[in-house]
Amino acid sequence: MYPALIFIAQAFYSVSDLLKKMAFRDMMFSPALLTNPRFIGVTLIAVVGFLVQLYVLSRYDLSRTAIFMGVFALILTPLLGVLVLQEKLSPLNWLGVGLAVIAIALVNAK
Repeated sequence: MYPALIFIAQAFYSVSDLLKKMAFRDMMFSPALLTNPRFIGVTLIAVVGFLVQLYVLSRYDLSRTAIFMGVFALILTPLLGVLVLQEKLSPLNWLGVGLAVIAIALVNAK
């Protein structure tokens, strides 16, 4: 059950990052950005992910939770970048993503 909750937490983080990137492509980071209603709205999405992550951390081992968060981030982030933002990843980039996922899985192996 808890890997699903970790996936949900990471999905909220990744979607929040994606929406921030899309909403603020033409804006530079500045203190004024922190009071922008769109920025606040998409940041609240990340807060939901953070609350789910806190729940998971209160019930399960940090080491396993962090590893699952890493794997899900490594999978979701490039997929969202390619599918939504039309970013291009080379075969070597995809190999790197795959090797990183394998490395995290090996760290988690018993």
